[in-house]
Amino acid sequence: MPHRVEMYRLTDSVNSTVPWGTWETKLPDGSILVTAGSTTQGLQESVNYAATHGFDLKVFGGQVRHNNFQNPAIIMCTTPLVFPPLELGNIEIGGTLNFCGPSPQPVAVIFDSIMASRILITGQIVVAPNWGCGVQFKPRSELPCDQNGPIITASTVLLPSVVMTGGGGVCIDFDASMGSISGNIFEILEPNDGAVGVRVHVDADHCFDHNRMLIREIHAQDTGIDAGVSLGKAAQIFGNVWDVAIQPSSIGVQIFGRNERWTISIDDREGSPTHGFTLNPGASHNIIDVLRHDVGTVCNDASGNATNVVNAP
Repeated sequence: MPHRVEMYRLTDSVNSTVPWGTWETKLPDGSILVTAGSTTQGLQESVNYAATHGFDLKVFGGQVRHNNFQNPAIIMCTTPLVFPPLELGNIEIGGTLNFCGPSPQPVAVIFDSIMASRILITGQIVVAPNWGCGVQFKPRSELPCDQNGPIITASTVLLPSVVMTGGGGVCIDFDASMGSISGNIFEILEPNDGAVGVRVHVDADHCFDHNRMLIREIHAQDTGIDAGVSLGKAAQIFGNVWDVAIQPSSIGVQIFGRNERWTISIDDREGSPTHGFTLNPGASHNIIDVLRHDVGTVCNDASGNATNVVNAP
């Protein structure tokens, strides 16, 4: 008997929001988790049980065969999916998470503190119009075991395509205003649509540092990556390694940090970008390797110092 919580579909949605498919969750002792009244087809209840009792979670999504076509399994969510603090955990969620509902929410998927964990979501995360953000990493609570939080650290996270269908908001938000986000590996495939693809916040007491960021197919936004949001935060954003491919409609990357390494590829398939990247005041000792740039101005250097190194074709 597997020592994990397992969620699997009983009937298929046939890649449609009407009718919804049905899902069931089996607990490690073989019993079925009660999820009556769930607004996430049992996913939130499954996450809560696994986190509370220290079990891994496996959601078997996969593909649905219908009329000789392969369609993704869909979990319908009318409210946000909130992950409580995780430590030493392994979470795998298959299929597509579809966030809808009559009342738009600020964020669709919310992560609190994470330590020494692995999170893998496949398929897509599709967010209805007028929701503010697709996925947010914002440590704000203490960890379950090590009292070192709030923090997100020593973890690996892989996210699929995150689609902001309304054209506004932020696909992926890293908010370190209440706790640091430090020493992780993030792999993100296709932040799609919205106003900003990836955004980073910090404050005077918490850092976004020493993360390895592999992000591909950032497209259909005004700004691909806003790595700092506001001026004067360079001291709190440092040591990150970014490897990104962007198709912005206006600006590729806003850089605010220091001692970072960037590898950037920017093309014009989604518009006519004016700037590849901007070095904002305070940005220093960064190394930027530009692999491709279909832009009018590769670098808008507003940093005011000569410590940044730009290698561009």
